[in-house]
Amino acid sequence: MFVRKVKRKTTRNIAVQIVRNDRTKEGKVRQKIVRHMDTAPEGPALDELLRVAECERLRIEEDRQPSPRIIHDDSESPGICAKD
Repeated sequence: MFVRKVKRKTTRNIAVQIVRNDRTKEGKVRQKIVRHMDTAPEGPALDELLRVAECERLRIEEDRQPSPRIIHDDSESPGICAKD
């Protein structure tokens, strides 16, 4: 899964999407939009939207994984998804 930016022709805004690659029975790769986050003009609003999209991508991937048996304490490294 990854975060994709798509420039809109009519508004010049940039759409931010979370996308997953799937293979068909014939072996061709198809991209599936998992979540359309929003659109924003270039600048600080887009940077914030990309940060939120990356956090959402990580959350979606965590939900798809089996729960780990070992729990790690991540309190020391808040990462990009920490709220200030």
